[in-house]
Amino acid sequence: MYSVVTIDDEPLVKRTLRALIENDPGGRYRVVGEAEDGREGLAIIEKCAPDLVITDLHMPVMDGLELIERMRERQCGTAVAVLTGYDEFAYAQHALRHGVIDYLLKPIRPESVRRLLERFRAMREAEDAVSLRAERIAACRAAAKEIAERVWLLDEEGAEKRMFAYAAEEGAILPSVGA
Repeated sequence: MYSVVTIDDEPLVKRTLRALIENDPGGRYRVVGEAEDGREGLAIIEKCAPDLVITDLHMPVMDGLELIERMRERQCGTAVAVLTGYDEFAYAQHALRHGVIDYLLKPIRPESVRRLLERFRAMREAEDAVSLRAERIAACRAAAKEIAERVWLLDEEGAEKRMFAYAAEEGAILPSVGA
């Protein structure tokens, strides 16, 4: 299950987001925290370590852009989506430079939130698959190294005798040693 924190100074927006997120058909998301401004949101993010943060840009105390910058400075690894009533390219550009995964406009449209959640889930599953593949490759490398070391450590005479015995069973012709 993916954990989500919503940050917006409008209570109705937070309630709407919670309903849309927690009623996702797959039941894969849970809102673990809500905040009214970036400072409060940052504290919740540090405490809960959510998978996804959905934040407004224009809020009192600390705005969404500053929140995103601070999150990146702290390298928290949480995905961020922006929700705002301002359809200005400069805001979107700034947010995208800081790695947000989506830029949603208010008023909230349920299909936009569903698309965001689906895109986030697909992104996270792809990251997990890459991570699993890397772990498997590392395990194979470790096993191959172990096998190579064990073969290398076999004494030459014992390895040679086993090799000739195997070859004789298979009917292979091997050159004699020292020839």
